[in-house]
Amino acid sequence: MWRCVQGLISNGASVEALRYNSKKEFEGAAREREIKVSWNETPLDSAIDSRNRRIKKMEGNSIFTLEDNEGWLRRMDSIFLILKQAGAVSVAHKVERREFIFDAAKYGKGGDAKAKAKAFRDF
Repeated sequence: MWRCVQGLISNGASVEALRYNSKKEFEGAAREREIKVSWNETPLDSAIDSRNRRIKKMEGNSIFTLEDNEGWLRRMDSIFLILKQAGAVSVAHKVERREFIFDAAKYGKGGDAKAKAKAFRDF
């Protein structure tokens, strides 16, 4: 992994590039409200999030051995070091939450899953 990061940086990849992310969340016991959550992140933020997800998996049931996890964490630490040496910064996650309202007149019947997915992407 660290070799890929080093190769990308040496070939001019920006360590300050922003990646747009979005996901669906549901609120209410019957999942009445769909909320679109979106944020931007840098490569360093992505690496930090990946590390945090792996640590969370380690605490639960994991198929990986302790040696696998320690090796993976060492590789992630080397990626952090490479990114920081190249000038990468972490941006504060500015999370935007918007309620998604499906417009059946624009996208077709409300029960059509494809129409709903297209509407969510356009949202």
